[in-house]
Amino acid sequence: MSGQAAAELHEASLRTGERQRLHSTTLHIPAGQITAVIGRNGSGKSTLLGLLAGELSPSAGRITIGGIPIDTLGHRELARRRAILTQDTQVSFGFTVRDVVSWGRTPWRGAGPSTSRTACTAPCGRRCSSGPPCTCGCSTSTSCARPRGADR
Repeated sequence: MSGQAAAELHEASLRTGERQRLHSTTLHIPAGQITAVIGRNGSGKSTLLGLLAGELSPSAGRITIGGIPIDTLGHRELARRRAILTQDTQVSFGFTVRDVVSWGRTPWRGAGPSTSRTACTAPCGRRCSSGPPCTCGCSTSTSCARPRGADR
């Protein structure tokens, strides 16, 4: 296997009780490329992705993200290195897509000046520095994209 890996499984498997959820699997996912995981129902796709995301721990083998063993990464560092969107994600409250996407910035809070913004972008495309809710005068009632507490 050549090229830098975004993630790798090395003879990783998962067993819960009597059920073998994933047989020993070795997989190299190259950095900077799109990788698709396809298979029939019950073949272990979701289990494989759960292992790669660090949401499940393998019964055997090891998993690395960017060459670092996944079990050595803390929650914040793991969140900075990967993003997850499961097949059953539901947001049953009144937030916009922009609000939900901006929450992905949370692990980067306090990481330095390059990750913080001094202004937000309103739905109309104008920049406003007033913070939520947007007071730029656009006709929408949507909040701006600045995560709460980003200016602290």
